[in-house]
Amino acid sequence: MENNKKYLKNLGSMIQNIISDLKRTTFHISNELNIDEELIKNAINGELEFKEVKTIIDKIYNHYPIPFKDIVIINLNRYVI
Repeated sequence: MENNKKYLKNLGSMIQNIISDLKRTTFHISNELNIDEELIKNAINGELEFKEVKTIIDKIYNHYPIPFKDIVIINLNRYVI
């Protein structure tokens, strides 16, 4: 269970880094992707289930020009994004 929380927090940090690299705020990302801002903040804080986080990451990846290498997280016990 602790590994799962740590993994979700790592994904949240990755989302925050991508948002920062795009020079956006959670407010801007939520408007541009039509996602509730609280949902994005919860993902950043590691408070969502993996499926929800993956949906947010997929939307970010499909909307913005982000190299795929920037969103790959290697974890042998999980689905690799």
